[in-house]
Formats: sequence, structure tokens, C-alpha cells
Amino acid sequence: MKDQALLDDVLYDCAESLRIIAILISPVLPKAAHGIFDQLNWKMELSGKEERFSLADAEWGRLPDGHLVGKPVPLFRGSRLRNQPKDRSNTDWNEMLRERLSFVVIG
Repeated sequence: MKDQALLDDVLYDCAESLRIIAILISPVLPKAAHGIFDQLNWKMELSGKEERFSLADAEWGRLPDGHLVGKPVPLFRGSRLRNQPKDRSNTDWNEMLRERLSFVVIG
């Protein structure tokens, strides 16, 4: 039970951190920010006449407990990794990493 509570806290902290990061990057990477919001299943009204986020929107704890996130999808479609070693013996490791990190980068 204690492990489950710790896991819940860690996952909440990750999701809340991503919500805040999305707010902070929204002026320079608006598509990525909207992609993060979509994956977090987070909708919020923008503050101000200019329809931009304010620092007050990035206050910690605005994501409600028990919030359900959306399905992870790649935010950035990158080219194949450059300078990959010719030895493909770690292919399984690379595939596992891509699956685990698919919400961040997919090559």
C-alpha cells in the first residue's frame, strides 16, 4: 500500500511538472505545448486579452488528484539516430527505450 501511494505521488509529480513545462514553453514551442496538453488531457482557459498563459497558471498543484491522462503519442518526429553503431546487438534495448519514451521522441 505504501508503494502504491509513493507511485501515485511520483506519477502526479511527473504529470504536474509536464503541465507546468508546457505552459513555460508555450511562447516558443506552441505546437509542442499543445501536444503535451492533449496528452495530459488538460484543458484550461487562457488568461489575459492576448490569450497567453501567465506565470500564475504555472502554479503547482492545479492538476486534480486522480486526473486521467490521454494516450501517449510522439511530440517530435525525428530522423533516424545519426552515427548509430554498426553492431545491432542492442536492437532490443533501443526498441524498448523507444516504446518507453514514445511520448517524448520517436525516431
